[in-house]
This record gives sequence, C-alpha cells and structure tokens, in this order.
Amino acid sequence: MATDKNTKMGAAQAALRKDHAAKIEKLQAAYDAEMVKYLDLNRRIDEETSLGASVEEIGLLERALDVVQQDRRTIGDQLSEALHEWRSIDAPSPEEEYEEHLAKESKGKAKSPKRAKAVPSAAFKNQQIDLFRNFLVNTDQERDSLSNAIDLWDSVPRYSISRPKQAEMRVAGGFLPIANLEFQYKGQPYTAQIRPARIETKDKNGNRTTLEIYPSRREELIEHALRKLATEQQSGFFDGGKDSRSGVTFTLHQLRTELESRGHSMRYEELMESLDVMNLANIRLIDNSQNNEDPSFISQPYLPALAKVTKAGRTADPQAKWLVQFHSALSASMAQITYRQYNYHRLMKCQSQLARWLISQLVLKYTFAAPGNTFKMLYSTIKRDSGLLNNYSRPRASMDALDDSFEDLKREGVLMNVKKETRTGVRGKIEDVEYTLAATVKFGAEQKAANKHQGTGRASLRLVDNSQ
Repeated sequence: MATDKNTKMGAAQAALRKDHAAKIEKLQAAYDAEMVKYLDLNRRIDEETSLGASVEEIGLLERALDVVQQDRRTIGDQLSEALHEWRSIDAPSPEEEYEEHLAKESKGKAKSPKRAKAVPSAAFKNQQIDLFRNFLVNTDQERDSLSNAIDLWDSVPRYSISRPKQAEMRVAGGFLPIANLEFQYKGQPYTAQIRPARIETKDKNGNRTTLEIYPSRREELIEHALRKLATEQQSGFFDGGKDSRSGVTFTLHQLRTELESRGHSMRYEELMESLDVMNLANIRLIDNSQNNEDPSFISQPYLPALAKVTKAGRTADPQAKWLVQFHSALSASMAQITYRQYNYHRLMKCQSQLARWLISQLVLKYTFAAPGNTFKMLYSTIKRDSGLLNNYSRPRASMDALDDSFEDLKREGVLMNVKKETRTGVRGKIEDVEYTLAATVKFGAEQKAANKHQGTGRASLRLVDNSQ
C-alpha cells in the first residue's frame, strides 16, 4: 500500500513539474517577445531622430516604449516568481528521497563525486607551455611587457555586456536572460550564448543578496592578468593527451599585484567574486557556418575548474596557490600555436574596454602592419563583433566612443593615423563608417616579431611531431 501511495505521489509531483515547466517556458517566450519589441522601438526612435522626425512622432514612439517596458517588467516579475517556485517543485519529494535512500542501501554506499584530475608535474614543463611562456625579445624589461593574444577566443564578445546594461536587462529576483551574441570569425558566423553566473553578493546597503551576473569588464581584466601569470616559470601548465587542458596556479596577492602594476587595482573581495563569476558563468560557442538547423558547438564555463585556497590553508602555507583551468578554446590555441605575442602592458594601460578589444583584433588580424600597408575596419563590423557598442543607447554616442578609442590607440603608439569615411543613404542618414588605419613603425616591428615567433613555434612543434 505504501508503495502504491508513493508511486501516486511521485506521479503527481512529476505532473506538477511538467505543468510548471510549461508555465515557465510560456513566460520566457512572452518576455523574449517584449524584449524584441523593446529593442525594435529603440531602433525606430534612433532612426526617426536621425531622419529629423517631429517631436510629436518621437513622443508617440517613446510612450509606446514605456508601455512595452512596463509589460516587460510585469512579465519579468511573474517569471522570477515562477522560477523561485520551481526550485521547491523540482526538489525531490520526501517519498522520492526515501526511495533513493532504499536504493542506495540495497547497492551499498553511493560513490563519492569524482574529483578533478590532478595536474601532473610534467604539465608545468613541456614544449607547449615553454613555447607559450617564451617570447622573441631582447631584454627582460621587454619580456615583462608581453603576453599572448588567443586567435578565436579573443574574437568572441564574451565580456561585452556592461554592468549598467545588465542592470537594465535584469528582472525581479536578480535574473538575467540567456544572452545570444552574434559575431564572425574569419568570415564565418558564430553565436556566443552566455548563461550568467548566479552568485551571492552585497547590495549597496551591505546586505547579502543573490544576483545573476554576466562576465564583463572586471572579469576581462582578470583573465588578461591570469594569462600573463601563466607565462611565468612554474605557474602556467599545459596537460596534453585526449582532452588537453591548460591553466595557471597563483596566489591572490600575485594576481592583485599584477593588476595593480598595470593600473587596475582591485580589492581581494572583488577578485574572488570575479573568479566565481568566471567559474559559474557558461559560454556556448556555436558554429553557424555549416548547419544552421543543427550547428556544432562547445559549451563550458569561462574557467572550467577553480580551486580555492582557504584562509586556514594560507595560514598553514603562505605559498599555497589557487588554480584555474582555462577554457578549451585557449588550450586548443596553445596546442596548435595559433596565439600571437603582443604588447600586453600597452593593452592594459588602456582604460577603455573598446580600445583593448581593438588592440587584440589588430594584433590578430593586422599581421602585415608596416609603413604603407593600411588596414580597414567598418563601424558595423566593430559593433557586431565586439558587442561593446550595444551598451550605448544612441548611435552617435557609440560612434563617439569608437573615435575616442582610436585616439587612445594613437596615443599608445599603435596607430599613426586614422582616416574616417562616412557612408550616407537617403536623407543623409549615416549607414556605416569606414576607418582606414595606418600602423606606427613600432607596432609594425612588433607584428613582424610576432609573425617570426609564431612561425618558429609551429616549426619546432612539427619537428617534434615528425620525430615521434
């Protein structure tokens, strides 16, 4: 009798879950539809403003935008409530927990969770990690200024949604939608699908609260610093084999000092929170070039593994280190030597995230930089592939921000000249802007050294492969 009762209760629980899942799916679809309306109205307001529409016409659109925004918030509140309810519904019922207990007793103790595979000592000294940490330089000072740009990984707009933009997108309960960011890599279409990290943090009043966060500017800087630390002896590792992995060991003091030395001071609490965000947020890289119906993808957290050193651990061993594992896209680049050495110190001097993105792209794409060899970029391409210009509410503001970033690159010795050509359409509306970039002699020399270093690394790797 008890078994029949449990079965019936289990069936009822399953039915409740099914109904609630359908409710969440419906609310999510409604929320997404309102978001589309919201973005479309914003676009129309921008267009009508640029075309010189009357105050009355703009006012009508803005009132419509207010209505959509209110509907979006209402649906968002309902979605948030439904998601909170789901947490209790999705939990095992007492009857299910008892059945699970009985199953474990009949089969013996449950297996303990698998621990992350330990990093072997050989991973800290092998050809791949040696090539990654060794640069083509003349002095130790020059070496200190260098790091590696990662071909595919640094072309992904993975840190593009600013914290203020996230605040606009966030619904009641601290939830954020799954972000789908379209970009191109070597002319092929990709999507970066980002699921936010859900963490405990403090609000402006110092109270603990739960919040969903996309990795953004702070996490971007920390990743750059971690990659730099990976070039230090006995810090970075590359573990080859069937599932290649790479990463770095470090102390929080090392990480904090590295960032501070490059002009980006952060508190220890900020560092730990950002490491959590990068470990808990998931990014799915979807390749849309082959099959739009069933595209291939790779899905992982930004940092697939994170091992923390506790306060007690630090007291027992002041040299005890944290460990992070890099995304597999970075590991693949390390294995195939598709990365390029570049002036990391210059990049970190830039306070603008957009300027840092531009430098990375020029390092990866403007490989022929030299006097007389120019490089062209379109505003539309930069907007699509960086994702950073979407943080501005008006096209004019985003264009001004891009102009400022190019000026940063001129001041930092990357570009000698930027020629700007505006493309207009009907009624003088700006359709696109073409930038023709001319590199400095210094940047051209750096790119030449990077070409040589990459070629030498690939040649040495081929020699080893052929000898085996």
